[in-house]
Amino acid sequence: MSSSNPNSMISGGYNGLVPVAWAILVMGLSLTGVILIYLWIGRIGPTFSSDVMNLQQGRLRHMYGLPNQPIVTDKRILQIPPSLRNVPNSVYDSPK
Repeated sequence: MSSSNPNSMISGGYNGLVPVAWAILVMGLSLTGVILIYLWIGRIGPTFSSDVMNLQQGRLRHMYGLPNQPIVTDKRILQIPPSLRNVPNSVYDSPK
């Protein structure tokens, strides 16, 4: 039997959707948080890793009294790990 009262759907028909609304709200806030963190941290730039490596090497060389070495700025050379830079091409093919 259906109820003839029109207010029956308004008062109790959508109670099952409250968890869905909370889930959508949590997902929206999470997505907003991820976007804000990306905008804050994600824009460190493409040279961040090489800048950090140059800074660390400079500090360590100063700390241990080693002579300074030139800073590598060639992007092709920076793609090769330092331990493989002096290996002949027949053993390791450098990126072109």
